[in-house]
Amino acid sequence: MSEPFMDESRGNLYFIEVNDQSSSDLSVYEMERNDSSWSLKYHVDLEPVAAAFPEMIITEYYTYRWIYAFSVIGFVKEEIDAESYIVLHIPNKAVKYNFINKTFKKLCSFEPSQDDGVNNFYGSRRSFKFIESLANF
Repeated sequence: MSEPFMDESRGNLYFIEVNDQSSSDLSVYEMERNDSSWSLKYHVDLEPVAAAFPEMIITEYYTYRWIYAFSVIGFVKEEIDAESYIVLHIPNKAVKYNFINKTFKKLCSFEPSQDDGVNNFYGSRRSFKFIESLANF
């Protein structure tokens, strides 16, 4: 069972579903504003990302099946749909994936952590968007 990821961007609500740890596919649904129903907005195959970052593929020790180690940490709907993207956390990296042109790039690297087991990658991670403020703290 997958752990869904929900996010808001540009006033719309998005639901990102990771179907199976052994699948490189994920689906992005957008809530319709008028009737509160969900429609499929994007279908993503992360196999090219896994090919570029082989550390994303972990072999399950008791079945020897491949597990895709990634978690969704952000969704951004840009003003122009062709610039919308998702941010993924894969082992030791954050990766930006563009939905329309299917390109991706590493945003940054992380130090290895003891929490980087496959169970901590599957599904989603809690993240918070930066919001500029004029507040003086």
